[in-house]
Amino acid sequence: MRRAGLRGLCLKWAETDVVLDRDGRARVTYQVRWRCSDADLHGFYFEGFLENPAFDHNGAYAVDQSGQRFPSK
Repeated sequence: MRRAGLRGLCLKWAETDVVLDRDGRARVTYQVRWRCSDADLHGFYFEGFLENPAFDHNGAYAVDQSGQRFPSK
């Protein structure tokens, strides 16, 4: 999946898991795999929420091709 303006970046796949709780809350987990060649991926944004989400910054991280983890900032 290539788009204009994303030269050197290619989205390989994306997964979304949703766990619904009895109290009406939900936990949503996103996993994405990007291939970066001759480019640096510094992050991305989530937008378009109808409610105010609570992010788990302690559990969020990126992993590079050598398996090194980079925590969410």
